[in-house]
Amino acid sequence: MTTTYEMITEASKELKAINEELDQVFSQKLARNPSCCVELELSQRAWLLYRDREDDCRRCGVKGGSIEPLIGILARIELTRERIEYLKRTMIEGCF
Repeated sequence: MTTTYEMITEASKELKAINEELDQVFSQKLARNPSCCVELELSQRAWLLYRDREDDCRRCGVKGGSIEPLIGILARIELTRERIEYLKRTMIEGCF
């Protein structure tokens, strides 16, 4: 049987790895689009704020419960994966 603590620990490791991948992909996108650096950085900052607020929203139904941290971490993982795919796709398609 897996405990909530163990699930949170594993999900935290996954989040750390996926955040590192996001940083790498974002850096590649910046390098490919030096004329759009300011816009890309502003877009990324706005996206990070969105991700954090979405995390808060998803956790609100379990506030104070032992599962709350896990719900937040899983939300960030899901949203970060989506962002990575978006950044990769737009690099392939040649968008900004």
